[in-house]
Amino acid sequence: MHHVWHMDMQVEQRHHNICLTEQTSCNLLQATLEDKLKKSEELRSTFHHFLTEVAKAAENSKTGRPIPHKVLSDYTKHEAIKDAELQKVRLRHLMLKAQLAKIEHRVKQKVCMTLACMPACCSCCAAVNVLQWFLLISRASQARVSTLLDGGYC
Repeated sequence: MHHVWHMDMQVEQRHHNICLTEQTSCNLLQATLEDKLKKSEELRSTFHHFLTEVAKAAENSKTGRPIPHKVLSDYTKHEAIKDAELQKVRLRHLMLKAQLAKIEHRVKQKVCMTLACMPACCSCCAAVNVLQWFLLISRASQARVSTLLDGGYC
C-alpha cells in the first residue's frame, strides 16, 4: 500500500513539473510575441510617419505647388483600407491552407487504414488504385482552392 502511495506521489510530482514547464514556456512565448508585436507596430508607425513626411514635401509635377492636405488624407485613408483588406485576405489564405492540410491528413489516414485492412495479395494493386484516387482528390482540392482565390470569394 505504501508503494502505491509513493508511486502516486511520483506521478503527481511529474505532472506538476510538466505543468510548470509548460507554463514557463507559455509565458516565455507570450513575452516574445508581445515584444515582436511591439517592434512590428513601432516599425509600422515609423514607416507611416516617413511616408507622411515625404508626401507633405511632395509637389505637383505640373504646377510646382504642394499637394493639398485633403488629397493626402484621402490617400492615407485609401491605403489603410487596402492594408486592412490585405490582412483579411492573408488570414483567409492561412485558414484555407490549414483546412486543406487537415483534409489531406485525413485522406492519408484513410488511405493507410484501407491499405492496412487489405489482404496481402491485393495490397499492391489496391495501393496503386488508392494512390491514384488520392492524387485525383488532391488535384481537385487544389483546383477548388485556386478557383476560390481567383474568383475573389476569399
